[in-house]
Amino acid sequence: MGEKIGDFIRIPAAAKMMNLSTGYIREHIKRGVYPFNKIGVRFPKEKTGNARDSYYIIGPKYEAYKRGEL
Repeated sequence: MGEKIGDFIRIPAAAKMMNLSTGYIREHIKRGVYPFNKIGVRFPKEKTGNARDSYYIIGPKYEAYKRGEL
């Protein structure tokens, strides 16, 4: 479901899966709030060359979180 890039899930697709808003997920990844500090990743714009920071949910870690393993 949604846009998947390897093991990374884009935030809009992850927001639909989690039934949360995109801004909520991005902000919690940025601030390092559990469980997003375990299942999310942020790539700074300086490393990617994009205009903004890039945020993704790591698919296997998200699945482990749903199973209660994190």
